[in-house]
Amino acid sequence: MERRNALRPPSSSGGYAIAWTSGDGGMLAELQTEFEQLYERRYGRGSSYRAAGVELVTFRLKARGLMSRLRMEAAPPGSSDPARAECGQRRIAIEETGALQLVKVYDLDRMEPGNVARGPTVVQSPITTIVIHGGQVGRMDGFRNLILEPA
Repeated sequence: MERRNALRPPSSSGGYAIAWTSGDGGMLAELQTEFEQLYERRYGRGSSYRAAGVELVTFRLKARGLMSRLRMEAAPPGSSDPARAECGQRRIAIEETGALQLVKVYDLDRMEPGNVARGPTVVQSPITTIVIHGGQVGRMDGFRNLILEPA
């Protein structure tokens, strides 16, 4: 395991990354001493001021180990009808015509394996929006990927 912390003088920005190995109560004293040495190497002897203290601003732990291989099995496809995932409508600009068109909007998180959304339409989630153009379909596979294909 590799442990790293970032420390800085109070009320300053940035920080200095310091690796540490002990996990006992002496860790804080060890980190402060290493910080002072690093700070003085950078800014000159006597530039650190122990009484001012330091701020711990980042804690990182990197661990490595052996894990068993992940087994993923595709969910069986259900209905192709995505009606359960429909969550409204919105107007979108259609590139081919330049006009606004009212289209169905689907909730990605409510789509199920086997569902097929026909474009033009929109599939949305809290982290992304997917536009399915006319002449395309979006098919939810068994691993919950939305695959866009020609209709």
